Amino acid sequence: LTFTGTSLSSGGGLTTHVEFVKGDGTPPTCTIVASSSPTQLECILDTSGAAGSWDIRIVKEDSQGNVLHTSDEVAAMHVSRAPLVTLISGGGCNHVSTTVLSACTGGVLSIMGTGFNVEGSQNVLDFVPTSGVGNSPVCDVISATPTELRCTLGVPAGSSGTWELR
Repeated sequence: LTFTGTSLSSGGGLTTHVEFVKGDGTPPTCTIVASSSPTQLECILDTSGAAGSWDIRIVKEDSQGNVLHTSDEVAAMHVSRAPLVTLISGGGCNHVSTTVLSACTGGVLSIMGTGFNVEGSQNVLDFVPTSGVGNSPVCDVISATPTELRCTLGVPAGSSGTWELR
């Protein structure tokens, strides 16, 4: 992650760090790897376990940990976790496993899991062929919650086989 601004470098007995504030959940961390320029600061962003939104600030401290300067809010950041599919049902399909479908004829498909976007169009449903012929099905989301997507499954004419939802 690279920040561009003014007075970003450490030096003169001061240390600089990135702070995530006003967020929900566990905040990410940002380990500074370069601050040699007064106008640029680079850090390695670790979002492990983080999900949510935070404001980001640059903080300068002296050797005793006294905060001498806190930037105005530099930016806002949102971290999203990849959705996890736990169950697929419906759609006129044989359900080979949790994420694998075959012999689909179409209809409403229910996809259960976590981390779905409540704005249905923001969820990407990618059916990857594992066997068969023709094009992969397409599923247009008709409703979405954080734990369930419902979509209308369309199977292209002449297509048959097995597909994995990724």
